[in-house]
Parts: sequence; C-alpha cells; structure tokens
Amino acid sequence: MLIGLALVFAALMAGVFAWLNDGFLFISPDRFHTFLVLFAITASFMVIALLAVFLSPLMRQRVEVTEQGLSARQGGQKGTVRWEEARLFAMYNTWGAQKSGSSITYELSSATEIARWTCVQRPNRFHMSMVPTVPLDEYHWQMQALNGVIVARTGLPLYDLRAEPAPRWQGNLIPDPSRRNA
Repeated sequence: MLIGLALVFAALMAGVFAWLNDGFLFISPDRFHTFLVLFAITASFMVIALLAVFLSPLMRQRVEVTEQGLSARQGGQKGTVRWEEARLFAMYNTWGAQKSGSSITYELSSATEIARWTCVQRPNRFHMSMVPTVPLDEYHWQMQALNGVIVARTGLPLYDLRAEPAPRWQGNLIPDPSRRNA
C-alpha cells in the first residue's frame, strides 16, 4: 500500500513539474516525455527508499524478557512493562490482517506503558519485515513459551479479543437504544 502511495505521489510530482516545464534545461520540450522521465526517476527513488526502510534491521521487532519485565520494540515504537505493574495481557487481530489472519498482535499493558509485539501466523509477502528469522515451527514454539512466561510472571490470563464483536453505534458515539437489555 505504501509503495502504491509513493507511486501516486511520484506521478503527481512528475505531472506538476512537466506541466510547469518551459523547456529550460529539461530533457525534452515534449511535456509527456518529460512527465514519463520524471515519473520513472521519482518513483524509482521513492520505491528504493521505502524498501530500504522496511527491510532495515531497525524495522524488525525485538522482544526482550528480563527479571524486571518485558520490553518490545518495532520500528520507532518501544514499550517496557514491569512484571509487578502489568494489568492486562491480551491478543487481538493485527490491523490490516483481520481477514487474512496472517498475524496476531499481543500486548502487555500497565497503567502507563504498553509493550506490543506481533506474532506471524503465516508469512505474508506484503509484510517483508514480518518474516521470522527462525523456522516457523520454532518461532511458534518461542511465541507460546513467551506467553507462558508472561502468564507465570504476572499472574494475568491471556485475553483473546479476536472474537469480540465490535459495538454497534448509531450517530455520533451514541449507543443504539434498540439493542438495550431491559
């Protein structure tokens, strides 16, 4: 999706430059030819930049368990929750993967912090940064072991929020009165 947005942005930039082109030091006096050349150059740079960012080791998630608590980092987000401060341990569908079920998001929350990480159920070619670095069976075993450690250290159950139906709302955040229990 981001690559698609980058291509649309590249087309808009190339179109503006081609439209405003008066022929001075450009490749061709023909505006369409100029548009095609600028689009190809801009799109190439944008796609390469996006791939470099998303395939970067910095985008890989890292979950670290210590005696004090759990830290999770992915991209620019980092959260640390101390064992004694944990209030909720939950799992839910990863945004954008609800229908495919290719990944599940876990989170351990305290009153002020959230440590969030994603478990890949099956690799997806569209989420290249979400490919496990170990064989899938071992990866799933590690995720189950991590869940067991969290339950043991916090005493909290793992809440599965995937099956919860979304509340029906009518208008501007006003509950639907016809669904009220008497």
